[in-house]
Amino acid sequence: MERKGHMIGVVVSWDAELRAPPEWIYRMHSNFEDTKAERTPHYKVLFRGPTPSSLMVAYLPQTQLERITDTRPDIPTLDNYFTHFDGTRFIMQPWLRELFPEDEDEDA
Repeated sequence: MERKGHMIGVVVSWDAELRAPPEWIYRMHSNFEDTKAERTPHYKVLFRGPTPSSLMVAYLPQTQLERITDTRPDIPTLDNYFTHFDGTRFIMQPWLRELFPEDEDEDA
């Protein structure tokens, strides 16, 4: 869950620390607290948009996220990233598991 807007999304990718163009970093992380967040893991998160078929994508530091389980948000395109929802969490597609093999134990 995204902490500021209380939106429920699904993480589909992550970086060990912020990876973005300098202009974007300056625009998004202009204060001291945000600058510290540059060295924390960042996550690509999908959220449902304002209409059922729309999608919002965010790139957020770990400090702005809270992990929740047992919830399956209705977000378009999740089947591109995950094979299914097991009642607790989403299970990655094989191609995504290849990109993030260290997360495989979390899916087992």
